Amino acid sequence: MKLKAASIALALAATFTVSQSRVQALDWRFPLGITYASGIKDVLDAMDANHRFDDTFNWPVGLSLHPYVEFDFGLGIGASVGPISLYMVDTVFDTSVSYIVPLGLDARYTFLRDTNVSPYVRAGFRYNVAGGDFLNQGDPGFLGAVGVEFLRRKAVSLGVEFAYDSSTVEVAAGRFGGQTSVKPSKFMIGVYAVF
Repeated sequence: MKLKAASIALALAATFTVSQSRVQALDWRFPLGITYASGIKDVLDAMDANHRFDDTFNWPVGLSLHPYVEFDFGLGIGASVGPISLYMVDTVFDTSVSYIVPLGLDARYTFLRDTNVSPYVRAGFRYNVAGGDFLNQGDPGFLGAVGVEFLRRKAVSLGVEFAYDSSTVEVAAGRFGGQTSVKPSKFMIGVYAVF
């Protein structure tokens, strides 16, 4: 009976040790920052061309979050939100707000992950959730990015990323033009902190 109890205790200890080593092999990382997207202005220009607004405003920089989990051999799997963009336009009767929230899934590979300067590449797919009076959902697209994390071995590191996103949104037809497909992110430059 004592031998059976000892065998069960040994099996539980081995299972706990193996599961702990697997958990330690995963590195959860949360990059949060701001991203400039070259396509944001293109969306506003298409909206204005189709509808001829009295006044328009947008900011070509938005918040981005790219959480991911990285395995001990450098491969990572993650998601992305942003850059979130808002479009404010004055019409004859009121002010209207439209929005775009890009969502994505991607895989990445980090080089030199045990050093303070770690370059990486990531690729995946993105889709834009769009709404408001003048924007509709578009088509998903490919995302490709290269970046570098600095101070990677610290509790909070910093990074910079250059990316291209081919996903689209549809600008609603108006009196002056038909429905137009536009890439709202296109070329992006982001800076972020990684927690």
